[in-house]
Amino acid sequence: MRTRRIALLGAVLGLGTFAACGSESGGGTTEDAGLTIPAADAKADSTSASDAGREAASSSDASSDVALADTSVPDAADASLDAGPACDAGATCFGNAGAPCRVGVTSCADGGATCVDGPPVDDGTVCAGPDGGARLCTAGACLAPTVVSGNVNLSTATLTPGRTCVSEAPAFDVTGLTATTATVAAAPTGDCLVTGDEVLLVNLQGAGAAPNTGNWELLKVAGVSGSTVTFTAPKTRDYGGASDGGTGDTNIGGGATEQKVALVRLPQLGHLTVNAGTTLTAAPWNGKTGGIVALRAAKLTVNGTISAAGLGYRSGRWSRDDTNCSDNVATEAGESVVGPALVSTANNGGGAGGISALNGVSFNGDTPMCAGSSHATAGQAGKNPKGRTLGSPGATYGVNDGTKLTMGSGNAGNLTCDVIISGPALVPAFTTTAGGIVLLLVGQLDVGASGVVSAKANDEGRDTAASGGYVFIRGGALNVGTNRITALGATGTSVGGPFVGQTVKGGDGYVVLKGSTVTGTTTPTANVLP
Repeated sequence: MRTRRIALLGAVLGLGTFAACGSESGGGTTEDAGLTIPAADAKADSTSASDAGREAASSSDASSDVALADTSVPDAADASLDAGPACDAGATCFGNAGAPCRVGVTSCADGGATCVDGPPVDDGTVCAGPDGGARLCTAGACLAPTVVSGNVNLSTATLTPGRTCVSEAPAFDVTGLTATTATVAAAPTGDCLVTGDEVLLVNLQGAGAAPNTGNWELLKVAGVSGSTVTFTAPKTRDYGGASDGGTGDTNIGGGATEQKVALVRLPQLGHLTVNAGTTLTAAPWNGKTGGIVALRAAKLTVNGTISAAGLGYRSGRWSRDDTNCSDNVATEAGESVVGPALVSTANNGGGAGGISALNGVSFNGDTPMCAGSSHATAGQAGKNPKGRTLGSPGATYGVNDGTKLTMGSGNAGNLTCDVIISGPALVPAFTTTAGGIVLLLVGQLDVGASGVVSAKANDEGRDTAASGGYVFIRGGALNVGTNRITALGATGTSVGGPFVGQTVKGGDGYVVLKGSTVTGTTTPTANVLP
């Protein structure tokens, strides 16, 4: 018997010796040519290989991320996602999806080639598909390119070939945690969450001054049984409420005073291109989950928009009067990191305070301007009370080093009047406008002249202003363009009275970048981590 032992990295870098050895099982020219997503809810073409191979592949971070293991930026993936082998001992290379992207040893002997596992190579390393077509390594798997040519909501559409779940990035609200498991409110079905998936665990909202709000990390799924998700390695951070002193996982759930913790599947892609004129987004915050656009890609080219704009915390309710426009009930402070909106002129964490009740003083054409909500920076004070008490701007919160991910806060409720009702009453806000969270883990990023990555707050059109969200991008070479990445706060504009045309500004959010190289500018100015 003749045996050759060659470092598998040679195959990864395209040496002809292993043109077929280590390729993903199944496939054909369609997958190697790349997947194009033409419309918002388009289902991915199932002609290519299923997730089974990718589930076998390790989700350990590439070297561009590995350096983070020595910093305060959380990512259990950097150290522990390599717990399971990428290929089965003795199996042929062709049947092991992760093999082309791992620096193992391939033993080619009489009877067929077999794989010996090793660590993953860098995200973005070129690898070969079943027909020899070029792909890119992502977290140990050799993945075909994906082109987004129509609007895609990651919460309601798929990008992965062969995936049957209606969502590429399903989000599950967590009701309990142990070191190695998460209990979710609704059991994952089908392939919505399976062994081998990478997940984002994040505390999105906590009652009061909860010390763990914003904590997050990446984990790998070892198995799913009913509503219990088991991780391949213990989590490294705490997600419980203030009652446990910030060192545990108590008081997690969907109640008003509980910690809202989410588990989100992280899409893993090869070369992802978002075409000009298209938007990649996700579902807005609903009180338990949502508000997050997160993905991992070996290479990301953005000529369109990746957007968490307006996906963050919800606005406070307004007071609506009849056509007298003279009476109002007290309105709500905006929702924030500390909890849902509530009737108050005091701020609700980052959410600006509402407006006090008053009868018999017209606000027709002279509506007060609410204070701005806050996040990284403070919102501005309001104007023109006319006997009404204006709420205070929101309080600043969050950190600029990527160790916590926080959404922007909702704007305060203002005043309006309408012929169709009698007397003042609280009514829902016109829209949800605060910025959400964008988390991009990339081997290489190129944001083009028409590209946008946004977690900004949207302008409501009058009198109130929510705050911007959070953009965190880390990986290899990051070319962010010229002010194409934003987490700006909204601007409220007076529509009548002595302050007509004047504005009030909501606080800006955070932009944090960590890469081997970073070029370009952002608004607000990014904190570039070493």
